[in-house]
Amino acid sequence: MAEQTQLQENNISQFSKGLHKDNSFVDQPKGTYSFCLNGVNETELGDSGFISNEESNELCINITKGYIPIGKVYIGDNKTIIFSVSEDNTISEIGLLDSDTCQYEVFVNDTESITKQKLNFDKM
Repeated sequence: MAEQTQLQENNISQFSKGLHKDNSFVDQPKGTYSFCLNGVNETELGDSGFISNEESNELCINITKGYIPIGKVYIGDNKTIIFSVSEDNTISEIGLLDSDTCQYEVFVNDTESITKQKLNFDKM
């Protein structure tokens, strides 16, 4: 019985990083934080090992009707490039989302392009 208790005591593990509210900020352990608002350990894309903001669910814009977003690139200043494709994979589109004003502007839509000049995005 004493041996089992000793094994249990030896198998106790503590996390060295993360939210820690047990001490004063003066004694805050290195690599920990005392406050985290809307923080998650894993992003929607599966990135883990660091704290990220929780994705919001407030509707800001609608992209072009009948299109499916397939990718995005944040370019700074609260602006994001959005790559989308029509539901039948025949028309590709690139647009700019301005998160400050909640406006979406289409930059490229290859509806009128000849086949050789189409972007050929695919929703997979």
